[in-house]
Amino acid sequence: MLVTPWTMKRSRAALGVLAAVLLCAGLTAGQAQAQEANLAFAQASGLSTQPLSLIVARIIRGVIGVTGIVLVVLLIYAGFRYMTAAGDPKKVEAAKSTIIQAVVGLAIILLSYAIASFVINMLARALGAGGIVARDASAFIEPLSGSLGAGIVQDHYPPRNALDIPRNVRVFVTFKEPIAADSVPGRVLIYPTAACASARPLTSCADILPQDQLAITFDAEARTFVFDPVPLLGSPTEDTNYTVMLQPTIKLANGRDAFTGTNNQGYAWTFEVSTEVDLTPPKVVSVSPVGGTRSPNTAVQITFNEPMDPVSSTGTLGAGGSFGHLEVLKGDATPVNGDYRIGNGYRTVEFVPDVACARDQCGDTVFCLPFNEDLHLLAHAATLSTEPPQARLFGASFDGLTDASGNSLDGNDDDIAQGKGADDFASDPFHTGSAIDARTPEIGTISPNVEEGDVEVDRPVTITFTMGMLVTTLNGSNVQLFPDPSYPMSFVPRSENLGAGGIPAIGDDEVEATRVSISHPTFLPPDVDCDEDTAGIQACNYYPLVTKGVKGGNQFCLYPSFGPDNADPAGRCAVTQTEPFCCHGRPSSTACTTLPSPGRTLPPAP
Repeated sequence: MLVTPWTMKRSRAALGVLAAVLLCAGLTAGQAQAQEANLAFAQASGLSTQPLSLIVARIIRGVIGVTGIVLVVLLIYAGFRYMTAAGDPKKVEAAKSTIIQAVVGLAIILLSYAIASFVINMLARALGAGGIVARDASAFIEPLSGSLGAGIVQDHYPPRNALDIPRNVRVFVTFKEPIAADSVPGRVLIYPTAACASARPLTSCADILPQDQLAITFDAEARTFVFDPVPLLGSPTEDTNYTVMLQPTIKLANGRDAFTGTNNQGYAWTFEVSTEVDLTPPKVVSVSPVGGTRSPNTAVQITFNEPMDPVSSTGTLGAGGSFGHLEVLKGDATPVNGDYRIGNGYRTVEFVPDVACARDQCGDTVFCLPFNEDLHLLAHAATLSTEPPQARLFGASFDGLTDASGNSLDGNDDDIAQGKGADDFASDPFHTGSAIDARTPEIGTISPNVEEGDVEVDRPVTITFTMGMLVTTLNGSNVQLFPDPSYPMSFVPRSENLGAGGIPAIGDDEVEATRVSISHPTFLPPDVDCDEDTAGIQACNYYPLVTKGVKGGNQFCLYPSFGPDNADPAGRCAVTQTEPFCCHGRPSSTACTTLPSPGRTLPPAP
C-alpha cells in the first residue's frame, strides 16, 4: 500500500502520500463554486476577506494596545521626573501624581485588553479559524455521486459533467461486481435534466426515455452494460443537459443490493449533449509491445483515440469463449487463447493469455504468451450499415470494433470507415523469449508531493509508475482517493502510457512508464467545516491510495510498495518484506492510517 497525505490551507490545500501494499495520499482542498466568487474577488483586489465584526474587534484591541504603550511611556517619564526632582516638593508631587495616574490607567488598559482578546477569540471560534465564516459541507457535495470509485460503480461513459457529447451516444456503465441482468431494465433512467427537475417522484416524469426505446447489452460477466437510446438525444438547435439515474433497486448477481451504506439511494450523473451527431470513425493511437524480443508474460495493449464499445471490444477466446473482434496471432496466424479486457475510460484494451507460467510476489498467477514466437495484434473493423461509418447491428451487438456512437473502426487511418476486412488494423510483430520478467512496479513520482503544502484546491492528482502498467488494474478498486472526515465523493482513475522523456506514447513508441490521473470533483473549500464536532473549522484532508492490486505490464503486483520518500520526493520509501506499506512516505509494517497518527485505517474501497 502506498499513501500520501496533504492538508488544506486558506485558499489552497496541502498534500501527502502513503505507500506499501497500498498507496494513499492526504490533502485538503476547496471546491470552485459560486459562493467562492466574492472571496476570490476580495483576495485579488487586496480587500479583507474577514467578517466586519471581527475586524472591528481587532481594531479596538489595536487601539487599546497603542494606548497601553503610551501609558508605559508616561510611567517611565514620571519615574524619570521623580528621580531628577532633586528634592523639589512640587516636582516630586507632580511626578507621584503622574505615576499614580499612569498605573491606574495601565491597569484599566490591561483589563480592557484582556476583555477585548477574549471577545475576539470567541468571535474567531464562532466564525471559524482565521475569522472566515464556516460553510455547510452539504452545500458543496454532489448528490448521488459517492458510488463512483468508493462504491459499486467502477466507471461510466459519458463522464460526469462531460460537454459536447454527440446526440447518437451510447451510455456505458461498469460495475465492480457482477449484476443481476434482469434487475437492470426499468431501473436505469435517462432523461433531459431540466424537464424532470421538479418531478416527484422522478419516475412520474413523462420525458424519461421509455424502456422500449433503450436497447441494453452486457458483457459475459454482467459487469459492463451498454444502453443504446433508439432516438437521438437532445436537439439539433441547442445543447441539452441529460441525467442518467441508476436506481437503488438494482441487484448484484448474488441477490444483494448493489447500492448500500451511505450510497444506498443509487447513483446519478449529468452530461451535456451537443447539437451534433458523431460520424467520425475511431482510430488506433498505439499498440504495445511492438518490435524486438519481449518477455512472454508481457500483456498486449491497444489504445484508441476515443472510448470504444466495451461489449464489442472485450471477451474470451478459449475456455468456452469465441471472441474474435481482436486477435493476438502467432506466426502461423493461429490465435492465442486468453482474455481481452477494457480500461482507461474505455480507450485501452489489454490481452492476457490463459497459460499459467509463474506467480508474482503477491501469490497471484502470471500468464504467458507462447515462448519463442513471433506475434502480432489484429483488430477487426465492424460490418458497415447502409449509413456508414455506422456499423451494422446483428441483434443488439456488432461483429467488430466500434466507438461509443456505433462507428466502425478506421484501421488504416484514412478517415473513412470501410468495414470489416478492408479496414482491419494489424500491428507490427514482436518476438517472445523464454525468460520471465519479474520486476516489481514502483511509483516514481506523485503530484502533489508527499506532505506538500499549499496545494491548489483544483490541482490534479497524478501518480507516475516507473514501468508500463497493466492499465485495467488502474481502476477505482486499486487507485483510490479518500476524504477525511469522510463524505460521499466520486473519483475515477485515468491512465496514459509514456515514452522517452515522459512524452505520451503513440504509434509504436516504446512504453517506459505509465501515468495515472485521478479524476475528482473540486475539493471542499478550506472554509467548509468537515467536522462539526471539532471547535473552529476542520478542513478536509484527502488521501490517495494505491493497493497491491495494481500490476505492471508484466502482471507483477505493487508489493512491497516502492514510492517517494517523505523527506525527499526524489528519494525512495525504504519498504521491505517486513515493512511493505509506504505510509506518508515512510515504511510501515501495518496498513496506512489518516493523520494525525494513529488515525482511521484506510482500507481499499469495496
